Amino acid sequence: MNQISKAKVKRWRNLVKDGTCFDSNKCKGKYFIKFALEYFAFNEILKNKYNEHLDRGRINKFKNEFRDNDKWEKQVLKRAQNTINDLKKELDKKPLQNLTRNNHNIIEIKDSNDFDGIIEAVYIIRNNLFHGEKDPDEKRDKHLVGIGSKLLSVFNDYLLEIDSYSMRQQASKKAEALPAKREKQI
Repeated sequence: MNQISKAKVKRWRNLVKDGTCFDSNKCKGKYFIKFALEYFAFNEILKNKYNEHLDRGRINKFKNEFRDNDKWEKQVLKRAQNTINDLKKELDKKPLQNLTRNNHNIIEIKDSNDFDGIIEAVYIIRNNLFHGEKDPDEKRDKHLVGIGSKLLSVFNDYLLEIDSYSMRQQASKKAEALPAKREKQI
């Protein structure tokens, strides 16, 4: 990820951590604001990771890359296990429905390892929120958006760790190549 994008992601995520609205019980919209800010960071990460213009394409590439990734299961799903269980329990009571663009797909999660279902649920929460289908006074909407923001936070942490590791690997390879170049010059 380039430095400009990294800085932008950091600023979005710092708003989540620093936001005074989040500490106030008077702020009804805190769950919705946290979700939006985490999603903005997530979208920026995916935009830099994949050459896709639309969110849907980025989400599909993200799912394809990580669907059968053992590290993802061990690191991310484990970190978010309680939150995923909360999401599954909520969707078992009433499945999540995409209420945008006359696209009324229903999302269910088979089990806590259903990567596609988990990602689709977060994406549908995003669609419904960003397109005006969530109500800040609706208990279920607050709960789903809160779950979504927690999951996005874990996804963002993991994706940033991967990016940081990748950058260190590239720097290490460049450093290893330097002595070989110097020896040729001598």
